[in-house]
Amino acid sequence: MSGVDMEIGLSSYSYRWAILSKQMDIRCFLDRSLSMGLTCVQVCENLPFFQISSTERNAIRDAYGNLIRIETGFRGHDPAKLEHALRATKELGGTLMRLVVEEVDEDELDLDIAIADLAKMLPVLDELDIELSLENHFVLKPLELVRIIEALDSPRVTICFDCFNSIVRNIGTYQGLEEVLHHISRIHVKDVNIRRAGTGFLISGCPMGEGMLELGTVKSMLAAHGKDPACYLEGWLDRLETDEQTLAYEDKTNRDGINYLRRTMA
Repeated sequence: MSGVDMEIGLSSYSYRWAILSKQMDIRCFLDRSLSMGLTCVQVCENLPFFQISSTERNAIRDAYGNLIRIETGFRGHDPAKLEHALRATKELGGTLMRLVVEEVDEDELDLDIAIADLAKMLPVLDELDIELSLENHFVLKPLELVRIIEALDSPRVTICFDCFNSIVRNIGTYQGLEEVLHHISRIHVKDVNIRRAGTGFLISGCPMGEGMLELGTVKSMLAAHGKDPACYLEGWLDRLETDEQTLAYEDKTNRDGINYLRRTMA
């Protein structure tokens, strides 16, 4: 499709089980990404870059900064914690921080408070020359993110669109994408299946290309608006019987998924 030539990378949430089992740290994640020939990654809050020392962040930047473009991910809108994470991002060599606006314990979010907190970060973004990309997670609807973006009115603040998170808010992939298209700079891609389970429905992750995501539709919508957001692979894979099986399946699914994205999106 003309107008779209996406950079493809990995979010650290693609290796959630390797990270949870303590088998993968930041350097291992970067090495794994480089082994796939990738040029960009998101080191998110499940690999807490903001908790390691400044010395280690600087060392990672020096070791990997010329090899791969690093972005980070954080959660919450507390100004003090946000500023710390942004400065940690800069030390890591990061150019952008993906942000889930709501705190872990917030099932509802006061948009005015969130806007006021994020507005305090605008001078920090300018000082550090870093961008902030707000993700549609499980609390805020895509249009609520747009409201925040328009209130902040900064070219440094954009949207990172996840293809399935908004399903929790009864908003499908293509409706949500349409609502944020003008502000999108990043996109999280995963694949899922939905089936009846008892009287309800079960949403489960699956390898890219085996579920219901129509990447051709996503690409066409982006192309129609001349958008070429960096595309990061994530996953909602369940554990298998053993850690060994789980980590091997996770790695294979990620490698196959990156190759699938290269065939369909790049």
